[in-house]
Amino acid sequence: MRMNMKSWNIIGILCCLLGASGCNAKDKQTMSASPQTNYYFEMDAAKQAKFRSALQEIKVGDGYQKIVAALGKPDYDRALATKEGKFVARSLLYYSKRWQKDLVSEGKDQSVDLQLDANDHLVRIVSTVEGIPSRPTDAH
Repeated sequence: MRMNMKSWNIIGILCCLLGASGCNAKDKQTMSASPQTNYYFEMDAAKQAKFRSALQEIKVGDGYQKIVAALGKPDYDRALATKEGKFVARSLLYYSKRWQKDLVSEGKDQSVDLQLDANDHLVRIVSTVEGIPSRPTDAH
């Protein structure tokens, strides 16, 4: 049986397609991630105890400098604003546990968010960490 060039081209294309589909299936198996079972970050027990103790000394009305001196540099320091750009609060976020790097996981992350007014004074503490209560605006 004699094959012409067109037949060889078709066989070559079929071989490439079959090879690519086999590689693709193998890649999908190796690329599928196993389910995550551990936190990306967990504050160690000693640092957590120190943080909790220092946080008890922080009061509504305290300034930014006092907060950072007591608690250390926050994991995130950002301004919160409305869609129109009106200032709402400055947020100093400290993570106790973080499920994934660079991703907010509301049901799993544990953090303390200290919110400051336009004059950099504490107005509220919002906590998702067990044993650390949130403090409302009017708690003086």
